[in-house]
Amino acid sequence: MTLLQESTEMTFPLSRVRASFPALHVKDQGRPRVYLDNSAGTLIAGQAADAVAKTYCEHNTYTGVFDSFSTDIDALVDHSYASMAAFLGSSDPGEIIIGANATTATFQLVNSMRHMFGPGDEIIVTHRDHEGNISPWLRLAEETGATIRWLGFNTDSWQNETDELRGLLNENTKLVALNYVSNLTGTIADVAGMTKMAKSAGALVFVDGVQYAPHFLVDAPAIGCDFFSCAPYKFFGPHLGVIWGRRAVLENCRPYKTRVSPEQLPDRFMVGCPPFELLAGLSGAIGYFESLGQWAGGTGSRRELLSSAFQSIEACEAALFARLLSKLQDFPQLKFLGPGVTPTKGARAPILSFYSKDGQLAQVSKALTARGIHFHWGKKFAFEASNYLGLGPDGLMRIGLSHYNSVEDVDAFADGLTAAFSKA
Repeated sequence: MTLLQESTEMTFPLSRVRASFPALHVKDQGRPRVYLDNSAGTLIAGQAADAVAKTYCEHNTYTGVFDSFSTDIDALVDHSYASMAAFLGSSDPGEIIIGANATTATFQLVNSMRHMFGPGDEIIVTHRDHEGNISPWLRLAEETGATIRWLGFNTDSWQNETDELRGLLNENTKLVALNYVSNLTGTIADVAGMTKMAKSAGALVFVDGVQYAPHFLVDAPAIGCDFFSCAPYKFFGPHLGVIWGRRAVLENCRPYKTRVSPEQLPDRFMVGCPPFELLAGLSGAIGYFESLGQWAGGTGSRRELLSSAFQSIEACEAALFARLLSKLQDFPQLKFLGPGVTPTKGARAPILSFYSKDGQLAQVSKALTARGIHFHWGKKFAFEASNYLGLGPDGLMRIGLSHYNSVEDVDAFADGLTAAFSKA
């Protein structure tokens, strides 16, 4: 056992964590899965999966009356919204919008804001972001006559330049769409600082926090933004999307809904009958974080347990990511995207993208997949950023670590790379 393994086991309940994810125990033709595609979607926690199954088996999609089917479902919905609000640092469940996924939820929100925009208004989007926080605003501008302004990023720091943002902001800026953690490089942006600049100009701020939420404790109200999006299927829950919004701003929106839908929040953003079983799974995922907080020695309120869980997650993932970066320095044929290969606390999440200088990425990717190593490659996961950087048709390989990954997973990936390049 290595020193890293020993220290990780001593300070982090890895065995208990891995036992909480059923998919980690599935084998492909007798081979254990090495799952390193967590930026695309994490495995679902057993607590979340069990909650989904329990809802299917014991309840009906039935609400609004007085029998046990209905009252149980009403309580389930209330609990899921309250849990999600606590997860994002809010005390108000009415500030939560839950949709099919983060992109769909964003389009839904954007449609409800259309009356706020018109010719002469300006919307700032960034080349660094996921398409889910770009295309909705492009469509809004197209349909309202607003103007899109693009914020670039520096390929030394891999950050958006605050001076450039300051130069884009003016009295016509209506909204700034920011990215917290790049799904390309894992770089963590100073969204609080940029939000302060945007708010000083009178603009609304939407933060894409999809890649932040699995790794760090979120406090959306403290950022100062007006909206914060995340995706439960990227933090061990079911396939849903969530947006936190300031109540005052949400109350000014005009959601597309039926005539009989309630006007109060959060019900006014529920279009039709919600997926009750997935809401149960969402509560189960947040319950998993609370359990992890307890395993890590935490006590107290739900928020305190979440804080304990994420402190533990950060330490575990930082150690794994340092090992990954150390191993990858043995491959001179790889070109890495991001702020150097030395992990700096608070600089990046455990996400790394790279490509092969000699154009062998497709062959190497296939060879790794054949060894049971799950990861992402191509361009689509970072469409705008890839185009901005002028990357070739093969695109990139991306590794996204999670706290349930092990030292053995990292080493298996490095060994697979060695074997793949020796055959390429």
